Amino acid sequence: MRTITKQKRKNRLLQDSSMRQLFFIRHGETDNNKAGIIQGRSIDAPINDAGRKQADAIREALRPFEIHRVVASGLRRTHET
Repeated sequence: MRTITKQKRKNRLLQDSSMRQLFFIRHGETDNNKAGIIQGRSIDAPINDAGRKQADAIREALRPFEIHRVVASGLRRTHET
């Protein structure tokens, strides 16, 4: 069985510009998430400090990619992420 490291796989994806990629990203943590409260669309809570750190991390992870389109809900926590 052949093992491919994460970095080699990432490099291969970056080199193939003809390949379309789709990323699904959930919003950062909110205080309600942490408390186990299901928010849905009825509670528009902001992300907390942990959620901001998560947003920073995903931004850095996506930096190598050329993003052409973002589709997101209109909720505050989504836009903050």
